[in-house]
Amino acid sequence: VWLDVKKVLNLDDFKDFTIKINENVIKAHKLILIARCPLIADLLKNDPKADCHVLQGIELNTFKIVLYYIYNDSLPIILNNEKMIKVYAAAGKLKIENLKNTIGAQLLDKIDENNAIEILKLATTHNHVDLKKKSFEKIKKLFPNQLVKEELIDDVEMLQKLFDGMMKLKKAEEEFQSLLKQLK
Repeated sequence: VWLDVKKVLNLDDFKDFTIKINENVIKAHKLILIARCPLIADLLKNDPKADCHVLQGIELNTFKIVLYYIYNDSLPIILNNEKMIKVYAAAGKLKIENLKNTIGAQLLDKIDENNAIEILKLATTHNHVDLKKKSFEKIKKLFPNQLVKEELIDDVEMLQKLFDGMMKLKKAEEEFQSLLKQLK
């Protein structure tokens, strides 16, 4: 039976809900969206006759990955860090907790100095405690002499300023070392 249902789900003829992202239109099934996407379910509870939703703040390719998850309960591809971050943010916006938790668990192992601030922002926005702690710990390790104190965990803006300043200092140090090598 499920194989027959999957065949029907792939037919455009029975898709009865439109999602608009910029000028792009994606057709889907209300029933599937109601069951798997709490944001759309809430929208349709308030307006059962709605047949369209304009989605802002999510890129088309990111939404296609999320939609694949909605229909298949799995991800279509292995995601790189950048896509994981985008899908995590989209899952949070669409209130898809299972996807958010799946990606959040994967992000725990992907935190590095290049994405720690961005992941901390996401974790703060979407209340992911473990992700927030681990990204903050990574940020703390970037600074000497315990410069970053625990009370800064909730001041992402200040951490961003400190991080940007540290990166500028690091770049200046590298340039300085390069000049010294040229003098030798």
